[in-house]
Amino acid sequence: MEGDLYDGIPVDRLPIDAVDVPDQAHLRRSDRYRGAADVELEHAIEAVFDPRRLVARDPKSRTGEAIRVVGYSAGMDRVLVVVLGAGARWSSTGRVVACRHGVAGG
Repeated sequence: MEGDLYDGIPVDRLPIDAVDVPDQAHLRRSDRYRGAADVELEHAIEAVFDPRRLVARDPKSRTGEAIRVVGYSAGMDRVLVVVLGAGARWSSTGRVVACRHGVAGG
């Protein structure tokens, strides 16, 4: 959404300088969806740091703090949707964010 701000920062310009995945179970999509491909950690991170990524709020976020990153993973040769949550919220200097909600293949 154009003009959407997150703590005064345009959502599409939120600094993402690192990704922490405390529970990689969310990347094992085949556990939840029959026939789904599992995502390796490096592929999710690769998609997050795609220079042409798209960033927006996650419309399914219960707290309103999660964002979705749509980016390309060359390792999977797929576009992935990675949902990120900010444990301590973002700041203008960047924040380590956690991929807590999983990854969806696109």
